[in-house]
Amino acid sequence: FREFLAQGRLQIAGGTDTMHDNNIPSGESIVRQYLLGKSYFREKLGYDVTTGWALDTFGHNAQMPQILKLAGMKSYWFQRGVSAVDTPSEFLWQGIDGTQIPAFWLPIGYAALYDVPASEHDFNALLKSRFDSLTPFTRGRERVLMAGADVYEPEEKLVEMVDKFNQSGHQPFSARFATPSDFETVAAKRADRPVISGE
Repeated sequence: FREFLAQGRLQIAGGTDTMHDNNIPSGESIVRQYLLGKSYFREKLGYDVTTGWALDTFGHNAQMPQILKLAGMKSYWFQRGVSAVDTPSEFLWQGIDGTQIPAFWLPIGYAALYDVPASEHDFNALLKSRFDSLTPFTRGRERVLMAGADVYEPEEKLVEMVDKFNQSGHQPFSARFATPSDFETVAAKRADRPVISGE
């Protein structure tokens, strides 16, 4: 586990004690989440969590960009709580004080590749369909499809299905496994990320 973290093959996201609802608690309680969570990972693994992660949080208060930055976060990933269905999947979220942080919304959910088909044909159709469903939300060719679901073991067949998809030689794109920070690096090169303020 430590070796994979050091190699960048594995990434810990969140950095909080629990995945809190950051729309209701006080600012101090949110700050304490990061103090406790980040301290734990530094002490136990020598690892600094820098990816904010609130996939199942139902709201995101407008001061979170500043809190995230002060907690040492470099990004914020979430699924719920957007105010409009035409929200882009990658944008700069601006807080009340003007602080900005790269934000990543998962418009089709955080389990897009959950319970994958064992049939190569069915898997290829699912992957293409999910890839295409992200077209209205993205600013580039690269997309994020999360694998797995809540309290769910990794699916070994997913590795095999992705390999077969890529080796077929006639697919409209290639697929690969990556960490959130891998995609953040790609998105940072996009010049047209909009700035969005507010909750």
